[in-house]
Amino acid sequence: MNKEAIEIIRSNIPTSGYTMLQEALQMACSALKSNEIAIQGLKDICDPIGAIRRTLTANEKLDGQYAVMLSKDPIHLQSIAHKTLDEIEKESA
Repeated sequence: MNKEAIEIIRSNIPTSGYTMLQEALQMACSALKSNEIAIQGLKDICDPIGAIRRTLTANEKLDGQYAVMLSKDPIHLQSIAHKTLDEIEKESA
């Protein structure tokens, strides 16, 4: 019985209902990805020094004084927001 059901499912041509469900799932996945990008952007704005640390390569060191200055700079925080919005727009396209 189980083998029969599996074969029927495998041989079934997708219906319009299946296609609609597939499209809905793709839209939900895209929205989820956009939410993840937005959440990371907000985390980066709340912890800009942590965001800077994540971008460093193994050979690079964090300049603490510069990092603190950037964390207080509204233009830097705004650039994080703009970058996040650009990533969401790119993901949605």
